[in-house]
Order: sequence, then structure tokens, then C-alpha cells
Amino acid sequence: MRSDGRRGGTAGELFDGHFLRGALLDDLALKDLFVKSLLLCQTLLALASLALPLACGGAQRTNLFVPSDRPPAWVSTLSVNHPLVGHVYRSSPPGEITHQALLDTLASKRYVLIGEKHDNPDHHRFQATLLRSIVSRGRKTALVVEMLDVGQQSEVDAVRAAHPHDVDALRVAVQWDKSGWPDWSLYKPIFEVAVFAGLPIVAGNYDHAKVKPLFSPKGLSLDASTQARLGVDRPFTKEQQASLEEELRQGHCGMLSERMLPPMVLVQRLRDGQMAERMRAADRGDGAVLIAGGGHVRTDRGVPHVLRQAGVDAAQIVSIGIFEVNDKETDAQAYGGPQGASVDFMLFTPRYD
Repeated sequence: MRSDGRRGGTAGELFDGHFLRGALLDDLALKDLFVKSLLLCQTLLALASLALPLACGGAQRTNLFVPSDRPPAWVSTLSVNHPLVGHVYRSSPPGEITHQALLDTLASKRYVLIGEKHDNPDHHRFQATLLRSIVSRGRKTALVVEMLDVGQQSEVDAVRAAHPHDVDALRVAVQWDKSGWPDWSLYKPIFEVAVFAGLPIVAGNYDHAKVKPLFSPKGLSLDASTQARLGVDRPFTKEQQASLEEELRQGHCGMLSERMLPPMVLVQRLRDGQMAERMRAADRGDGAVLIAGGGHVRTDRGVPHVLRQAGVDAAQIVSIGIFEVNDKETDAQAYGGPQGASVDFMLFTPRYD
């Protein structure tokens, strides 16, 4: 119990050596890989820099994910003392939960969607830890990523076949450094878990080459079969439409012209539809984990919404939003939209910039 009376897990639990050992050492196949592969040894050493002793005493927890006699392990440095940092909240019924409760929930769901702020390193470290925890339960879940377009799947498959244990070979094969996504080092921990656990890596995003024509002065042009396949033929409610349009405006600092909204809304929905389709197609019995921007994992209109429309049981879907704290907001529920309802769980980190 914290001094302010609030209970809950600490970031230390999620970055803990317990989950590192459970995921990467307790599986016999991975033990064999550990012995045979120097690359795996290097990965373990890198991950070990995040490994921390288990919190003891059950309710005795600190608010940082390192013991108080060590320097904070957050990469992000702004607002590290915010009261929400390192804590997990449930949207319904609202309230704080332990990190162990979150991990147990993820283990029971077929489709796990983990949102992020793309340039925050701590968000990707949490994503890697959550994925590692799922793997530690014996699941060979597929890893679906927004950062790779579906047209890159052949490159992904080829490099996995040629260099099955070389994470950085994937970086070269997909030309990550030219992609416009944040530095490879931020996402590498996620791919390391997938590579060394032998998980399928699935390119999830709508092809970038197909996006530009949608902004043509001639107007939107998209064949009916694609619209139906990706779920964009089903109109949004007024609330969904207004919510997405406002998100797009805010994402462009209020500088987005109104004429740009229709194609941008369509592109966002196409990406959501594509990622939902890729998650379902990649599921070979152990489900799929999606790594994507926070807007895509919203339950009200993002990928979870498309999955439900496609017939997936809502009880098999869980969405986690990882949020940077706002110095002016200490109410956890305010971060997830109205009553925090846009995601199932909220996990908080310091701000990166």
C-alpha cells in the first residue's frame, strides 16, 4: 500500500527479471537456442539491463520500476514524479490494478492490442515486456506491427528464413532507416522477443503506395471489394466520425484543412481495417498481438471495433493504451477519452519530449 492509500503495481514488476526468465529461459527450445546462439546471449545481456529483483511483500511496492537505491530506469525524463507514472488503470469498472492482474488478463485474450506514442522509448520497452509475458505462458502468438506495410511481408519472410536469429537483418531487409519511423533502437526490443521466441512477424499496415492516390484532386477512389474487405463500407456513427476528425486535427496541431479530412479519415480507417484483417489471418491458434499507435487501438472505432464487426467475440479482445502523463491531469480516466472508455487498460509513463 502506498503512503497515499492507493494500491497497484509498479513499473518494476513489468520490467522484472521474473518475466525475462520465464519467457526466455524456462522454455526448453529457447534454452537450446541460448546455448547455440551468441546472438541470443547478446540479447539476454541487453534485456538484463532492464531486469530487476521482484518486488517483495506483495503490497510493499515503490512507485518506480527500480529499487530506491538505484537511479531511475526510465528513458523518458519529463514528469517522472507524476502520481500516475508506473501505474496501470482499468477503464471498466474504473480503478487501479496491479501489473500482475494486467499480465494475467493479457494471457487470457486471443487478440491483444498495445498502443503507443511512437517516439517514447519507454512505451516500446513496455510493449516488449507485455509480449514477453504472453510468450512466457507458452503461446506462439503472431506479432502484427503497424510499422511494416503489407507489401513488405515478402522481405520479412525472406530474411526470417535466411537469418532466423538475426534481429538486425530485419532492419536492413525492410529498409527501416528510410521508413520515417523512429530509430530502430526503440522498436528493436519488441522484435527481439519475436525473433528469439520464433513468433510470426506480420506486416500489418495498409500499403503506403496505395495511399497517395486517395488524395487525388479527382476525389476518393477505392474499389468496393477493398472497402468491404477492410470494413470501410460501413458508415461511422456521428460520434465516431467526430471523434476521429478531432483526433486528426489535434494530431496536426489544428492546422489541418477541412478538405483534407475526408481522405485522411478514409486512410485511418483503411489502416485499422488492414491491421484487423492481418491479425485474424495471422492467428494460427495462439492469437495475435498488435503494436500500433494509440489511435489504432481504440475500442470505440479502431482495430478492436473492426475486429468485432468481423465477428470476433469482444471477450477475446483487449486493448492497452500506453500514455505519457500530462502535468495538468492526474485523473487516469481522463486520458482514455470519455470515462476512459477508448481502451480497456491504461499504463502511464513519463513524457519523452
